[in-house]
Order: sequence, then structure tokens, then C-alpha cells
Amino acid sequence: MTAGAPVAASRSRTWARAAQGFVWLLACQYAGVWLARLAPIGLPGTVIGMLLLLLSLAWAPLREPVRSAANLLLAHLSLFFIPVSVGIMLHVGLLSQYGGRILIVLALSTWIGMAVTAVVMRRLLGSPAPSVLSSSRRAGH
Repeated sequence: MTAGAPVAASRSRTWARAAQGFVWLLACQYAGVWLARLAPIGLPGTVIGMLLLLLSLAWAPLREPVRSAANLLLAHLSLFFIPVSVGIMLHVGLLSQYGGRILIVLALSTWIGMAVTAVVMRRLLGSPAPSVLSSSRRAGH
């Protein structure tokens, strides 16, 4: 037996665990899509699948395989940006025509999302929200 055998066995166990996690991730996704088609409740199938995944993670034997699959996906996350980059290059004409509008919508929606999140967090935490204007007035005097 060589010195690399335990390392190879460990890697194969990790890959087997990750494969189980991938199977479970896909099973949850497809179950969510199926449920969305079966009962139109207004949620996309992928969202329903994520809710199923969240509920299933309460079962301890599933946590480690899903963690292994998630860690593998996160380690190679940059590969998921390649299709987006190619899509942008293919549609440069549309981007040059509507790019300014898209940029404005993205900036406004980001700002609105951050503002709503801040208000909700302040209400959930129960502390009063400090006014931005009052803090800047105090700093100016």
C-alpha cells in the first residue's frame, strides 16, 4: 500500500458524499418544479425546491452530503459567470441601446432593496431608526 492511498480514499469519499449532495439538490429542484406545475401557487418551482431543501436539512444525515456539494460549487463559483459573460458579448447591441436604462433600474432597485431591508431590520430589532439628516446636521454644527 502506498502513502497516497489514504489520501485517495479520502478524496473518493468526499466526491461520493458530494455526488449524494448533488443528487439531493437536483431532487429538491425537480420536486419543486413538479409541485409548481401540479398546484399553481404563484411561486417558481426552483423557489419551492429551495424551501424543500431547507426543510430537508433538518434531517442530520443529509447535511454533510449537501455541505460537500455546496462547498464544491462554491470552490468553482467563477465558472458560473462564463455563460453570463458570453451572453453579454452576444447582445452588445441591446446593451448599448438599453444600457443606461438598465443601469438606472439596477441602481434604483438596489437602493430600494437596501432601504426596505434597513427599515425591516430596525422594526424587527425594535430600536428607533436614526435620521440621516439629523446626524448630518449635528456633524455640521
